[in-house]
Order: sequence, then C-alpha cells, then structure tokens
Amino acid sequence: MKGKKIKSFIILLLLALTFIALPVKAEELLTTTSTDKNSVVDNAYLEADNDVSVTKTVFGSGLVAGNNVTIDGNFDGVLLGAGNSIKHTGVATFAAIAGNMIEIAGTYEKDVVIAGNIISVRSEAKFGRDAALFGSEVTLSGVIERNIYIYAERVNIENATIKGSAQIYAKKISFGETSKINGNLKTNIDNIDQKYVDGTITKVDLKEVEFNISFRSIVMSKIISYVSLLATFLVLFLLFPKLFERNNDVEFNFMKIISLCGTGIIFLVFVPVASIILMTTIVGLPISFIAIALYSIALYISSIYTGYYVGNYLWKNVFKKEDNPLLYTLIGITLLNILFLIPYLGILVSFVSLLTGLGLIINAVKKK
Repeated sequence: MKGKKIKSFIILLLLALTFIALPVKAEELLTTTSTDKNSVVDNAYLEADNDVSVTKTVFGSGLVAGNNVTIDGNFDGVLLGAGNSIKHTGVATFAAIAGNMIEIAGTYEKDVVIAGNIISVRSEAKFGRDAALFGSEVTLSGVIERNIYIYAERVNIENATIKGSAQIYAKKISFGETSKINGNLKTNIDNIDQKYVDGTITKVDLKEVEFNISFRSIVMSKIISYVSLLATFLVLFLLFPKLFERNNDVEFNFMKIISLCGTGIIFLVFVPVASIILMTTIVGLPISFIAIALYSIALYISSIYTGYYVGNYLWKNVFKKEDNPLLYTLIGITLLNILFLIPYLGILVSFVSLLTGLGLIINAVKKK
C-alpha cells in the first residue's frame, strides 16, 4: 500500500472515531428497518450502542461503534468499526478499525487499516491486499497477500506469512519460527535474522523513522481536532438549536456563498480593528476583551456552521432523507475535513469555510 492509500484509510478512521465521541442510540442511525440476525441489508448500515453484535450481510458500507463490539457479518463495501473492545471475525471488502483492545480473525478482500492499543491478529485472518497497523503492541498471525506497514512499540510476528514486502518500525520486533516475509523488509531494528526474510533487509535511519512517527502524530492531532469539533457542535446544538436552525432557509448557491464570504471578511477585519481602538480607552477596555473572546469563539465554530450548511444541502438535495441535523452535520464536517487534507486545495477550502461560517454566524445573530 502506498502512502496515499494509507492516508485515504486514515481519513476513513475519522468517521469511525466520531462515534466514540458522539454515542447515540442504534435506532437513530439505522438506515434500514431490518433488525433480525442473519438478515440481508441492501443499503448503508450504521449501528451504535454500548454492546453491539452484528451478524448481518450488508451489500454496502457500514459503521459499527460501541463499547464492546463484535462483528461477524459480511460487508460488501467499507467496514468502519470503532470502540473500546472490538472483535472482527466476518468478511469485508475494505476495513478501517479503531479501538483499545482489537482482535482480528476476519477476511479482508482488499485493503485494511487498524489503529489501537493492543492489536491481536489471529491465524484465521486473511488480508487480500495491503494492511497498515498502528498500535502500542501488535501480535501478527495469518496471511497477508501483499504488503504490510506496522508502527508500534512492540511487534510480534507470531505465525504470519507476508507474501509481499514489509515496513516495520518499533522498539522491539520478534519472529515466530513459522513466520516468513517473502519480499523485502525495511525496519529500524538491527540484527533481524535473514531466515525470516526472503528478500533484502534494509536498516532505516532513525531520522526517517522519526519522520514517519511525526506524520502519525500529525494525523492523530487532526483526528483529535476533528472529534473535538463534532463534540463542540453536539453541545451547542443541544443547548442552542435555534442558532443553527436560523440558517435552514439560506440558499446554497455560488452567489449566496460569495455573499456570506463578504460578510465574513467584514467581520474578520472589523472586530480586531474595533477591539484595538477600544483598548485605548479605559471604558472600552473590558468591552474589547469580551469582543476578542467572542471573536475567537466565532473563528473556532465557523467550520461547524459551514459543515451544518453543506450537510443540510446534501442531506435534502442529494440523499433526500428526512431531517436529521446531527447526522447531516456529521457528513458536512467530515467532507470539509477531508478536503482540508488535500494539498493547496485544502488551504483554499479552509479559508472559504472560515468566511462562509462567519457569514452564517452573523446571519443567525441578525435574525435574532
């Protein structure tokens, strides 16, 4: 799996991790009325609860989240799993799984990314293409048909057959007697026994490993920021729903977005200038501090408003579903965060999102 594929799967994790921070009842998320075990679902499948067990066959992608999660169904699409304790024994085309304690014994037809604390890949596991594992302690068995990437503190290649190449960065790596890497190995560890590797063993300089760890830290900070943003929206929406609902009738088109951006620019420039002027007077000093505080809050939540605005449009005009502000804001904010990650375009989208969100905030306040 190339670097771009790893990044795309990490983006999928953003959606999965959202449901750790925003637990909801399963019946609020299900996109189908079928609830019997071993049933067939011909649509996207979403379920979240404290204890979740899924045995369905899903012809589409699905998200399953909870405290204790067991997945034994078949997903003909992308499986997103998130929770404290996760066990996967089913089948998925693609998968992105995140949690604390993760047990993997499933079959993945194509690529998979797994991130957690303790990751245990059993001998029954089969990876049809590439796999990327991020964890504290990783135990690997099973068959990987192509390449694998592992970033962990401790790695135990217990009983695994890696038919492609491997990149393993860890403080300690151990191999079981029946383990084998058919391709090449890149690692930061010295003295890896050649009998476990058919290809070449390349010792990677520590600085290169630190770069990869730095990249992982950046990704994790993006995930934390994303989840925090969604948690902030949940609190604001539950306390002040009308502050968002006042923008429900705002048209979604190019000229309206330009208008909102114009209002946003005025707010972006005017408030700091006015605050500086107020600071020069004794009477205006407290007001300037309040203005700066509100200004900072507005900057932070601007992307929430833009996500609500974009998600509302997509939900009603593309998906054509019944009104569900929590779900369509999730979609809007997720879409924006994916666009933010794209080089060059992400900068432009971030700036337009900021200005649009500020314009929507002013619009909501004006209606009040």
